[in-house]
Amino acid sequence: MRALLILPITLLLSGAAFAGAVIEPLTFGHIDWTRGRLIVEASGLSNTGAWRDVRASEQNAFAQLEPRVEDHARQVRVSADSTAGDLLDGAEPMASSLRDGLTTWQVGETRYYSSGKVSLRAELALHSWLRPALVEQASGGSAEDRAEGRYTGVVVDARRMRVRLALAPRLLAPEGDEVYGLASMSEESAATTLPVVWVTEPGDKEAIQRAGKEPLFVQATDVKGGSDLVVGRDDVAKLRALASGSDLLLRGRVVVIVDPL
Repeated sequence: MRALLILPITLLLSGAAFAGAVIEPLTFGHIDWTRGRLIVEASGLSNTGAWRDVRASEQNAFAQLEPRVEDHARQVRVSADSTAGDLLDGAEPMASSLRDGLTTWQVGETRYYSSGKVSLRAELALHSWLRPALVEQASGGSAEDRAEGRYTGVVVDARRMRVRLALAPRLLAPEGDEVYGLASMSEESAATTLPVVWVTEPGDKEAIQRAGKEPLFVQATDVKGGSDLVVGRDDVAKLRALASGSDLLLRGRVVVIVDPL
């Protein structure tokens, strides 16, 4: 049984979405794809407002959170053809490791209402949870021998595309060859960061932190498998030159711009 963690009441939505973030609504919360966080909410109602009943409402809301977090966590898309649920139901010992990691969610906000309702907001950091699976698939080698180039990162413009967001989408050549993906990253980078940052504006703070102030801009021309992005031949050549001459793709310095959901 998980211990009930209740943080002090706050007037600010500490787990709320930031302006400009890419937010995917869920039944009882949302996925913040820009910051890699799953947010789940639950509430309980006190009929009298008495303190003992408020505590009971907290406990009731908390009891709802655990199954909701797991249900929504299973829906998180890891790639174009897999979800976190697939990993949880997959081979051991990875599945066991991810089931254990799924319990690391915390209550990030507690709100009390004059009606007697108590609302809890749970947060799960997706990278921390799925790190073992991400590192297992990373095979880009070491970045030690790669020199710094003229670019600071890559920004992919996928606006006006119907994209299903995923933690590890791939960039593909028109013929289908993979140009960038989780396999392009070093294990060290996969252990500390997600393969891409999703944003709605190239000037988003998260985008600048990831791709830097002098990124290479490429244009997505198509979507494959719902989440993988196809880029044109000229951009493919630029990305391959970037991969051979710098460590940017090994370090996952990639941002994807999409329209707000």
